[in-house]
Amino acid sequence: MNNEIEHIDERSTSAKVTTLNAVKNFLKDDAVKKRFEEILGKKSAGFVASITSLVSSSTNFDGTEPKSIIASAIVAATLDLPINPQFGFAYIIPYNDSQRQRKLAQFQIGYKGFVQLAMRTSYYKTMNAAEVYEGEIKNFNRITGEIEFDTKFVPKPETKIIGYVAYFRLLNGFEKYLYMSYEDILEHAKRYSKTYNKREDRFKGGKWSDDFDAMAKKTVLKLLLSKYGILSVELQTALQSDQSTITENAEGLKFDYVDNPETEDAEVVNEELSGERALPPKPEVESVETEPKSKINLSPEDWESPIKVIAKVESISDPKELAEFKKTNKNKLQSFSGKDHEAIQGALVTQEHKLKNGF
Repeated sequence: MNNEIEHIDERSTSAKVTTLNAVKNFLKDDAVKKRFEEILGKKSAGFVASITSLVSSSTNFDGTEPKSIIASAIVAATLDLPINPQFGFAYIIPYNDSQRQRKLAQFQIGYKGFVQLAMRTSYYKTMNAAEVYEGEIKNFNRITGEIEFDTKFVPKPETKIIGYVAYFRLLNGFEKYLYMSYEDILEHAKRYSKTYNKREDRFKGGKWSDDFDAMAKKTVLKLLLSKYGILSVELQTALQSDQSTITENAEGLKFDYVDNPETEDAEVVNEELSGERALPPKPEVESVETEPKSKINLSPEDWESPIKVIAKVESISDPKELAEFKKTNKNKLQSFSGKDHEAIQGALVTQEHKLKNGF
């Protein structure tokens, strides 16, 4: 890939020039125009116009490095996803990188974007992600990963959302589910979203603050696809570029991911809203007394065996003890991956359901 972005005259990024004018100067460069034309053909003019429209629509882009905006736009163009935030396919979001003392654009793919890219492969028959309500899950098969729902269940306005599930079915009949609890989703968001301020324990603007539901659905679907899906080149690029800052040089595109422990002061603002917001309201749950150590102990050797962990989960006969076990051993439970993680999470969901319903 040619490094069209890297060679452009640095006068474009002078402090005396606004970000919008700098972006316009980039887009007037013959090499950059040619790059978008090679990617999008006749659609390039409209896409280029959407870049300037996006940047001009909000002062939040002021001071953002133009190269990072253009690099994100190139990836969106490569994936043929519109960057208009109203569509929900892909986003270019400015944020302050306190670690490197500069303002960059982060590229994000929306829930609709992942669905669109998956459907283009022609391998998927159906795909969906949805919220899961309390009392909706009847059973979780930890061997197959299948979830049995109460098909007659109708949530009421006050019914709590306890998690999110993603599902796909291939044309060849293969199907897969992935369930994540609300707490797991929230922890994931805190860890990977640049909008989360650790010291204040809150999201400051951004998609997690503005549309938690859509971001939660995207998260479970993205993880499901990355683990079990058939990945086209486009999907691989999407998974790699999502939530990254992008640069382009002679070697091609480089994706940089900065986790919150290193950028806890980073303030991300999106195209629509820039005000500070508290965390999304957490579903109410029964208060559970916790102790420094769980009453239900496993030896270090037992924690190395998923089978022994599952057996311990299935031996717990009290809902409060199960809640205490999950909370006290949260890090250990999250240390498992792949099928082991899925099996343990399935055992937890099934046991919770059994204890709640008395069977």
